[in-house]
Amino acid sequence: MTTIMLMAAFSPIAMSEKELENEIIVDRVAANNVKIGLLSPQTGPIAVYADGFEDAAAVAIAQLNEADPDNWAFELVVADSGCDGTVAATAAQSLIDAGVSGIAGAACSGATLGAIAVAKEAGIPMVSYASTSPAVTTADDSGYLWRVVPSDAMQAVALADLVEDSDAMNVGVLYMTNDYGSGLADNFDAEYNGDEDLCAKIGYDQDSTDFASTVESLAASDCDGVLLVSYATDGAAILEEMALQGVDMNLFGADGVADSAFFDSFSDSSAADDLVATKPSSAGESDASIAFATAYADAGGDASGIYTAETFDAVLIIGDSVMAANSSVGADVNTALATVGTDYEGASGTHTFDENGDVLGSGYEICEFFEEEMDCEWRWDMGVGLSYTGYVSSVTIGLLSPQTGPIAVYSSGFETAASVAVAMFDEMPDFDVELVVADSGCDGTVAATAAQSLIDAGVDVIVGAACSGATLGAIAVAKEAGVPMISYASTSPAITTADDNGHLFRVVPSDDLQARALADAVKASGYTSPAVIYMTNDYGSGLADFFNSSFDGEVCSMVGYDQDATDFASTVESVATAGCDSVVLISYATDGAAILEEMATQSLDIGLFGADGVADSAFGDAFSDITALDGLVATKPRSGGGDAEMAAMFAYAYAAAGGDEGGIYTAETFDATVAAIMLASALESGLPLNMAVGMLIAEPIEGASGTHAFDANGDVAGNGYDVCIFAADGALACEGTWISGALDATLVQKPEPVDHDDDDGHHDDDEVVVDEEKEAGGLPGFTSILAITAMMGAAMIAMRRD
Repeated sequence: MTTIMLMAAFSPIAMSEKELENEIIVDRVAANNVKIGLLSPQTGPIAVYADGFEDAAAVAIAQLNEADPDNWAFELVVADSGCDGTVAATAAQSLIDAGVSGIAGAACSGATLGAIAVAKEAGIPMVSYASTSPAVTTADDSGYLWRVVPSDAMQAVALADLVEDSDAMNVGVLYMTNDYGSGLADNFDAEYNGDEDLCAKIGYDQDSTDFASTVESLAASDCDGVLLVSYATDGAAILEEMALQGVDMNLFGADGVADSAFFDSFSDSSAADDLVATKPSSAGESDASIAFATAYADAGGDASGIYTAETFDAVLIIGDSVMAANSSVGADVNTALATVGTDYEGASGTHTFDENGDVLGSGYEICEFFEEEMDCEWRWDMGVGLSYTGYVSSVTIGLLSPQTGPIAVYSSGFETAASVAVAMFDEMPDFDVELVVADSGCDGTVAATAAQSLIDAGVDVIVGAACSGATLGAIAVAKEAGVPMISYASTSPAITTADDNGHLFRVVPSDDLQARALADAVKASGYTSPAVIYMTNDYGSGLADFFNSSFDGEVCSMVGYDQDATDFASTVESVATAGCDSVVLISYATDGAAILEEMATQSLDIGLFGADGVADSAFGDAFSDITALDGLVATKPRSGGGDAEMAAMFAYAYAAAGGDEGGIYTAETFDATVAAIMLASALESGLPLNMAVGMLIAEPIEGASGTHAFDANGDVAGNGYDVCIFAADGALACEGTWISGALDATLVQKPEPVDHDDDDGHHDDDEVVVDEEKEAGGLPGFTSILAITAMMGAAMIAMRRD
């Protein structure tokens, strides 16, 4: 047993040694010396919490000694309750023998019930600071037992609401078979499951140390979650045994473990990760709570310790009752408690004792354990339920969408994907995200104006643009305003070397890789003399140049055009005149459709290839005659290698929002928006841009479209490319891939030239066999693999390159 004397020497006014000695002598003569007992669990299953209780009690004694030092001097006498009824009864007797006027405690309900049996006979009141068992309400205490925490009958309601709001569908209970454990388990059972049986309800002795069979029984049930009604030592042992046996389910706990000191009971604290636990809450900030928090922190107390404010209140209310009764006699103090304990403004809330010595409490905090941190950002209140009380990150994200211009047909997919990302974050209580959309026009000048409008609207980060030229135009404005940009579709190599002051990122790879994928697809299809028709903008010129240098053979013709062109007669004529056997189309939707329809008009029947600018199911919407699209083989950045669960979630949410399954760069738009929100949140929290960007670069983002690891230029390596084929009805099938230089795709081969017998029995060497699909009206040699199989059978050769 430890005795602590705290007297008027705590006065902050400096005194000389002689003055201090005289002051203490005067106090000892003039003041009434009062002892207040504290039952602290210095040993037993919650011994890790004892220091917090004792520190809080010492702070209360110091405050009492400052209240009326001329008349009252208070002393704290501490005894070990052992978190056990028998040990606590002995400890209570020792406190009574020491002459205490009241006892604060105990913490454990069984200990409190053991102690009150002794204290009531001596006429010494007890005020528990942590005993929550419903058995305390009905205890045979002769009116001498009080508590400043609510009954577990209410905590059970909070826990039932918490569990029902979680992902768990079938939750069992592991509980100590003592007053606290059995009482809370029974009350939770009634609240959560009513008349139905729980999937598991397994009791154990609080002194148990081996939980192998307990966990085995839980694992054998059909539970997907468990409520742990335990103390620290046993709770840690159970969670570590669950980890050892690989029992993975939703974890819930009650106030017996809801303390950061709980981690001290583990050999491997990661076993506590994702545990969610309830503990009685304070009523919020008040003068009393602020004063206690300051004094407790100054005394070295742990701010996340459980029941510390309650311990402070229990000691203080006993001392205030002594002074109110003007007596240190236990019976007088007990009588005064009923009056003092009405609307008592304590550090843990406002307390009013009912006829049983109970209080209603101030609701419950809900705390989550993860990586040796305990965060209590939710609470539960009667009549209100669950509510979030943590920090909310409010950010505004801009989206540059090509609502007009040559890829306007794709804009709705981009906007839907961005909205899905925003909605995902808005469902989180700690985020409030606004999306502002502006038209990039797929043009540098238009996008620069749009970027300025977004900046004027107060966006934190800009997602976009799609077209490379638009992105380069926008970043010139955004970098000056200090607003980062994350593009979801700009693939030009010029992005890498842009003068962006470190503000520009993208979640798609540079076109130097796509050029290789396209070149391999052309060659694998048997074509040796392709023409390249390309836009003379950043995207088109960059990709065309890389294709030209990547193709293993001679490029037949390089024909450039302005992206705003609408007449392609001469463009197509030049390709036809050159005698090319195929064409690689580096275009957007509107111009690409016009070129293909012009080729059909001029009967230029050669192999068709395209890049990501057209590899979208919405490409067909740009055609007057969609059959001109038939057989086009196109590449686009491949999704994959990221978070499979995130990808599935995005696909479901995107479809539910009306998104087109074949839309290009939709998963990338989602990922760019997610990255933008994360970056904006870091900036909003006060991090400077360089640190926020550093965080973005430091860890790869596992997204719906893949894993994005930004390099120093804001680029990503990508996940390879899909190789897609358009059918005559505009359907897009992406069944081939190009990954790390390896093409794995079934492609229709270039028709081989054969001789036909003419009227005189000779062969014409320049005649070419036309496949049945071409005769049916499709473009030569390119159909879906199903059509090829049905019409051509074994005559077609499937090309695969590992």
